[in-house]
Amino acid sequence: MKGSAREVGAVQLGQRAETLEHILKTGGISHAAEGLDELNHLLSETARALRSVAAAEKQKG
Repeated sequence: MKGSAREVGAVQLGQRAETLEHILKTGGISHAAEGLDELNHLLSETARALRSVAAAEKQKG
């Protein structure tokens, strides 16, 4: 998710995914829930923005 998010310009989403990956790899499971909530929020925002861009491109023809 890190690379894909950054590729479409969703830098915050990519950073949060990287941070969460690091937390999970280092055994910080207890902190993962908060990170997952934020990741979900950023993913929703990114999806909304991408849908908006796609709709605008579709209208251009």
